[in-house]
Amino acid sequence: MSARGSDGDLKAAAALATGVGCGAVEGRERVGREGNDVSHKRHVNATWNEDRVNTTTHLWANPTVLRFDFVREAYHAILRTFIAFITSTSSMLRVYDIVILKIQRPVSEAPESWNMAHLIGRDGDETMLSMRDDNLYVLGFANRSGDWHAHLFREDVTPLKINDNYGSLLGAGHRGSPLANRPC
Repeated sequence: MSARGSDGDLKAAAALATGVGCGAVEGRERVGREGNDVSHKRHVNATWNEDRVNTTTHLWANPTVLRFDFVREAYHAILRTFIAFITSTSSMLRVYDIVILKIQRPVSEAPESWNMAHLIGRDGDETMLSMRDDNLYVLGFANRSGDWHAHLFREDVTPLKINDNYGSLLGAGHRGSPLANRPC
């Protein structure tokens, strides 16, 4: 079982996450093999607009791409790899056997790095999720066309029309809503 971010995954994450600018983005690729994660840096070159504008500082800098194929890999193996990765990038502190993440930065600041989860399903279904490394909040996703939808204050992404709670996500306004109680 492996979770692998390829050159294509890194280029997609860099190009999709930044939106504008051209130049090189440095990202990390994680390769998991039976619990032995190996990390190395990759240099990704991407051109994002015809004006060749170079913006080296952007909100979604330094992405780590994790690739999960839900058709070929078992769910428990994917979850085990994800937990091992999060543990390896945490503060390395544990309280009652609970892994403590890095110190959380203010929401208005970008985290030290982003975890991009490239999820692959059946019949070409795929999406990329963008998670902060300091609190694991999913702040956006890209569809397979490369359109980013995000819960961020950025002009170049489509904002999600939900609040940060499950009721809003489900379209339910209260606890007894039929939508909230409907089985998945």
